[in-house]
Amino acid sequence: MVVHSRPTLEGMNTKLLLTLAILLAGVWGAWIAGKRSKCGWGGGLAIAFAVVAALFILVNIGIAGCVSAKLCVSGGDTDLSYVAYPVFAFPIYWVLARLAASVSKGSS
Repeated sequence: MVVHSRPTLEGMNTKLLLTLAILLAGVWGAWIAGKRSKCGWGGGLAIAFAVVAALFILVNIGIAGCVSAKLCVSGGDTDLSYVAYPVFAFPIYWVLARLAASVSKGSS
């Protein structure tokens, strides 16, 4: 006898998908902030730092919410590894903010 159950998210790494979605939002945030500020490399560094700090908090809140909503299973201390992803993306945000500023300067 085959018992069919409704599909769950247990087979997927929901926390990783959530973290990657937040990191993609950071790409957008760094681009927009860089474009508006028309910053140099130092300004891009400040923007990247602010984006990483915001994403660090968002990933924490997102994973806690995911576990509370029972969409994710708590991994205990291993959940902290997801919080480090925005830090790893810091150079990407820095370059994106600076690139957006240079594109914006060239078009104005």
